[in-house]
Amino acid sequence: MPEILRDLASRGVYAAEDLAALQSIYFAVCERLDIQPDDPDGRRIIAKAVLFAFERGARDVESLKSAAIVASRTPLLERDCRNRPPTPPDAAVDGQKKRMAG
Repeated sequence: MPEILRDLASRGVYAAEDLAALQSIYFAVCERLDIQPDDPDGRRIIAKAVLFAFERGARDVESLKSAAIVASRTPLLERDCRNRPPTPPDAAVDGQKKRMAG
């Protein structure tokens, strides 16, 4: 997000104090969701979620954090599912049987 913020700042899209708040929120959300610095896809998802929440009118820091966390969870889960190896069909059936028996 810092690159995105620099671009937005150079174009005058947001006020300086808004950019500072957005960056702080971005780092807090990355930390809360355990998105590492070497995870550019995860960080891009978080950046979009923070900007989306801001554009939707959230201005309170805690509201922005909460909205960004909610907005980023589904894309992060989808990404993780795409990167996970497929579960063998027998293992999935066995897992369902165990849940139903328990």
